[in-house]
Amino acid sequence: MPLLASARFQPPLPDLAIRDRFISPPLQEYIPISQPKDAFRVLLALHGLLPGNELETELRARGWGVVVTHNQADTWGRAQLQDLDAVVLSPLGSGANDAELTSLLTLAEQPGGPAMLVLTESPACLEEHAESLDDFLSPDDGVDLICRRLRFSIARRRALARLHEDRQSLLQATTTDYKTGLRNDRYFYDRCRIDCARSARDGRCLGLLMLDLDGFKAVNDQYGHPFVDELLGRLGQLLQKALRPFDTAARVGGDEFAILLPDTNLRDAARIAERLRATIEDTHFTQDGKTARVTVTIGVASWDPLRSDAFDDTLRAADATLLAAKKAGRNRIALYDPRQAKVDAVEIEAEAEAAE
Repeated sequence: MPLLASARFQPPLPDLAIRDRFISPPLQEYIPISQPKDAFRVLLALHGLLPGNELETELRARGWGVVVTHNQADTWGRAQLQDLDAVVLSPLGSGANDAELTSLLTLAEQPGGPAMLVLTESPACLEEHAESLDDFLSPDDGVDLICRRLRFSIARRRALARLHEDRQSLLQATTTDYKTGLRNDRYFYDRCRIDCARSARDGRCLGLLMLDLDGFKAVNDQYGHPFVDELLGRLGQLLQKALRPFDTAARVGGDEFAILLPDTNLRDAARIAERLRATIEDTHFTQDGKTARVTVTIGVASWDPLRSDAFDDTLRAADATLLAAKKAGRNRIALYDPRQAKVDAVEIEAEAEAAE
């Protein structure tokens, strides 16, 4: 059941600052009492319909920008080139598959697309477009009513666009680590499921890197939190720049990072890991006259969907390989060997239990 689908569900009010940032303002904000010139831009594709000239005159009198077209080709060309708030259409055909209607509805369905108001004597033909169409009226309803309904259709579109932007901002905030700009652990493990499904479907390997900053606590103690926050931000930028657009880099702990590499076997994942390790080692992190260099240790693995083991096993193995590499000296990469990694994992887990 979608959120707020039940009228009985009443969520607690959020903090006022958060509420004001993410809840859209009331509809009236989008309908100023006095419209500045060309406040709205409307395309009229009425094809000789009687109220056409009257409607154009009324809209211009209200200070709206109006574009009038006289044929289907002109309508489509203007609709693509103009930055429109709304389209008022009188379809030439009477069926639901009218070419002009369907093409304009496709445009209206795009993010930021114009509101669609149709003037027709046959509203039944519009039923299958109910989800895309903003409103419909009869040509006999009068110019004043058409203008008012058009105005509210535009306002509703703007409100929904603002709501969509706020939702995207909120989604970004809940899936992003704010210090590095990378994804957070919640997003990373959700992405694991998506990329695993794609790899299994296509029969392609899924590369995995587990990174750990060496001596992170010592850097934090020596330089302080502001310097370390700046360091983490630059490190996040460095990782994003070094990876492909479809790779996923995430901060999954204080000094721990994970990277998903779709369509990447173990050898290619190792090359990427070594390039990252060398780049980070050669980078000088500077702020307020202070300069530090950090190194990383990386555990490298690749999940082959044609094998019997689950991705969770590869994830644990990559983490165990990382721990083994840190134990062996740090500032290095270590590849997951299915036989040796299991032995290392057992030894490390036994040592951890003994320490507790």
